[in-house]
Amino acid sequence: MNISKLLFCVSIFFISSHLYAQKQEFVDFKGYEKSYVVIINGDDNEEGHRNNVIRAKETLEEIGFLSERIVIIDAYFKDKKEFENNKVFCNSRACLKEALDTVNNLVTSKDSIFYYITGHGGKEDDGCFVVSDGCVSINDFILLVSFMKEKKIRGIFMFDHCYSGIFPHRLIDAGFDGQAMAPVVEGKESQCQFFIPIFFDALKSKVDFDNDGYIRIAEAFRFAMERYKKETGQEGVIRESIPELHEENLIFVQEKTSKPFIIEITATWCSWCEKMEPELNRIRTLYFDAVEIYKLTTDTNHQAKEILKAMNIEVEGLPTLLFVKRLKKPAVYSGYKDTHEIAALIEKEFGKLIDSQTINEEIRRVYLPEYKGKEIANGRFTIWDIIELKKQNITIEVAKTYDQRFSGSDIAYLVAMKVSPKIAKTYDQRFSGDGIARLVKAKVSPKVAKTYDQRFSGYGIAYLVESKVSPEVANKNDYKDLSVREIIRAINKSQK
Repeated sequence: MNISKLLFCVSIFFISSHLYAQKQEFVDFKGYEKSYVVIINGDDNEEGHRNNVIRAKETLEEIGFLSERIVIIDAYFKDKKEFENNKVFCNSRACLKEALDTVNNLVTSKDSIFYYITGHGGKEDDGCFVVSDGCVSINDFILLVSFMKEKKIRGIFMFDHCYSGIFPHRLIDAGFDGQAMAPVVEGKESQCQFFIPIFFDALKSKVDFDNDGYIRIAEAFRFAMERYKKETGQEGVIRESIPELHEENLIFVQEKTSKPFIIEITATWCSWCEKMEPELNRIRTLYFDAVEIYKLTTDTNHQAKEILKAMNIEVEGLPTLLFVKRLKKPAVYSGYKDTHEIAALIEKEFGKLIDSQTINEEIRRVYLPEYKGKEIANGRFTIWDIIELKKQNITIEVAKTYDQRFSGSDIAYLVAMKVSPKIAKTYDQRFSGDGIARLVKAKVSPKVAKTYDQRFSGYGIAYLVESKVSPEVANKNDYKDLSVREIIRAINKSQK
């Protein structure tokens, strides 16, 4: 799509009448060069879980995934003829790492990955999934798939093992791009024998849960959960990060304008943008059906300037939120906003889409059953901070030993990665908690980290150091408009 056509589409987006295009296709994978599948079953001894693997493979191939791009971690299927076109690995910890390293070597930032994890789960570490020689915790899993975060690969994660309710929350809160789902809330056992047949049947049938003419994997999940809840009384979890607005999904967004939506104007170097991302992720969870949310990353999305120009928007600072309602000029709000401030702006600009009492009750029900208002009122932490801390059994007293600049989410991540308050405090104020954890993992000292330009996050600097790119090179004016990955690519190309 050339720029003039792009501008025309965006202009039509704001002035045309709304028309639905009745397309029966999955929009989750539009705009990606390749889509891969990873199916994990650590329990290859139980027929029910093996059947889940077969059902997943057959359904995903039927809806369009290529057999050679399906990776299966289940020793039972290694020599089976019907799996000869798939990449099959055994189901030990070592094999799991080997399989995910293989996926890492195959994918680029232009690809997407769908994960399906089945089998038994355990209570250890707030929830884990069983493999042949142990139980893989959410922290273990985050490290195994960290290449997705580094390469900015969008993923869809479907967990059905017992005690899997923690996995969607922690993946999205850790900054992974995509969706994560589980048919149980944190700390509960699942009944996958009931849920999974409905889910994959809905996927195969291309269930359009919200009747908009477009199909998403999340719709199959919600369709299955509606029926599963009636049978079992179980609640499920679905979390989603914020997708980038680009030319491939622009027409889709255009056709969805009957719903109000928010665009976050952000940049990879913007620390306040990074801090606001979890707040918008929570808003996306709470307003799943009512409000669409997208982002424009100004330093990596080369179409951002053209899209903003077509909308007649001048951005004066980051982060900036655009509240867009069909046929109206976007309302513009600059600066950091927390969950409750964004909810208040939604009510101001779009009306009362969800009752505020409902939001508070939903927060308490899903995230914090033991919520105590006084803990928030008497301390520095918000309700969301308390939620994150309690997920890892971190007491308020321990949390307060960390510097005031760290949120509950920051502290939870630092504790998980075993970064002490003393070490965390030595890093520059611009780095978030998970950014510091990443720097510590890469053995980048505070002194070295400070020599890199202010626009680089902790993740970016860690990646530059691991790629042997010095601050003198990374900070050059020639690279000021490039992302970390683009800088490394440019350097590698110049050295050939």
